[in-house]
Amino acid sequence: MKLRCPGCGDTFLAFSPEYRTEWNCKKCGYKIPLDNTALFEYDCSCGRHTFGRTNIEDADLTFSCGDCGKTTSLKWNPATKKYME
Repeated sequence: MKLRCPGCGDTFLAFSPEYRTEWNCKKCGYKIPLDNTALFEYDCSCGRHTFGRTNIEDADLTFSCGDCGKTTSLKWNPATKKYME
């Protein structure tokens, strides 16, 4: 997940192998609800496939590949209701 804390504005990546309904911001302790998140998905040129959920409501999202570090910009696609290349 790529989350933005409504309490302090910090943006961070979060991972949990278990189902969760909220996430606690490590910076300020705010309980971030996860019930209204959007999907994101992209394939990096190095071959890594990345997908997840986000609570960020910007028109564009930027991600750095976990393998090669390349930056990818995703745009909101209202037809599919997810962020895509």
